[in-house]
Amino acid sequence: MQNTGFLVRFIDIGLIILFGFIWVSDISTFSHIEMSGDDQQNQSEQTEEVTILRVQARKGGTYNVVNRETDALECSRVDKSGLEGCLRRARENVSQRGRRAVVLIEPSQESAVQHTVDVLDICQRLGIPKNIHKKPLQL
Repeated sequence: MQNTGFLVRFIDIGLIILFGFIWVSDISTFSHIEMSGDDQQNQSEQTEEVTILRVQARKGGTYNVVNRETDALECSRVDKSGLEGCLRRARENVSQRGRRAVVLIEPSQESAVQHTVDVLDICQRLGIPKNIHKKPLQL
């Protein structure tokens, strides 16, 4: 019984010290977050028109690139290195029309996860915004 009484007193002292620190500390800190850029630039970025490029990752590491706006096939059955060149050309074509390219990755059931990761890496290198067209995998 003496051990339980000692334990209760020890916990009591610990809580008193804890509440003392809470009472002494200043927990109401105010901070101001500066937003980068001006409002006009942010508004122009939000109203910028985009063209969605669908990248279909297929079995065996081949890819199809389809322009969702025109349903035109940009590239068909290209490998990873061909995909990078294809996306670079498509991005340049889209930017010449005053639009911004966005990649929507559509992995097939038979494709390896690495093929989707390869597309993400290529988009990262090229600076193209991307997302995955599978609900549980969306970014």
